[in-house]
Amino acid sequence: GKNILHKLQYRNGLKINYIGFDCSSPPFNDMHLRKAIFHAVNRERICSQYLYGESNPAENGILPTGAYFQPINSSEKTYNIRLAKYHRRMSKYYGDSIVFFANVRPGSSEENWCKSVVFELNNSLGLKVVLKTGTYLEKLKSIQEGESKMWMGAYVPDYPDAESYLNPYYSLNEGKSIRAYGNYKNLEFDELFEKSSREVDEKVRNQLFNSCIKVMNKEAPVVPVYFENILVVYNLNLRDANMNSFG
Repeated sequence: GKNILHKLQYRNGLKINYIGFDCSSPPFNDMHLRKAIFHAVNRERICSQYLYGESNPAENGILPTGAYFQPINSSEKTYNIRLAKYHRRMSKYYGDSIVFFANVRPGSSEENWCKSVVFELNNSLGLKVVLKTGTYLEKLKSIQEGESKMWMGAYVPDYPDAESYLNPYYSLNEGKSIRAYGNYKNLEFDELFEKSSREVDEKVRNQLFNSCIKVMNKEAPVVPVYFENILVVYNLNLRDANMNSFG
């Protein structure tokens, strides 16, 4: 009976967790192989079974629905093993080993969902994906040295706008974040992104963001998996505290 009185505050978070690829070199310069993985990841099962419902599946793509982005078309279920197998057959993957690097704690829920993805890819699609874990710095080194062509990534934007999520995939971006290691280049995406950065009409800008996402979902330079939600416990003695979606 001596528990401190408290209140809970829950927010839909803006941190995107995704699977990234090196799109500039084999095997992931093959769009069909990326699409096979894109459709083989069961986002809903990851959120419910491994993350206990404390996240939202990224069904619309890499942008969260909110004040700064609204999807125009209703989202379709991206998990489609039949479509994944089709793209696997269409790919030029010949069975080489693929290192998937995840900077996760041993035994954590994040490691468990990564293992489940590897199991699905190997058993349903016949890939040879090997999960490697370590620190963030070890992941950077593995990617830079060309060992890992596929990795788990997470990102929270610098400011609450769709542009912050999309900017690293613009081919003229000179940023040095891990997302730049994806080496994604697409002229249609670049043109749409440039238009969105100049547009002042919010409705038209939102349409351009939707078009950018449509291009990304079609080519799968990344596999958006889920957005982390935020749960905060406040001591009732603390006044006027408020948590936003950035955490």
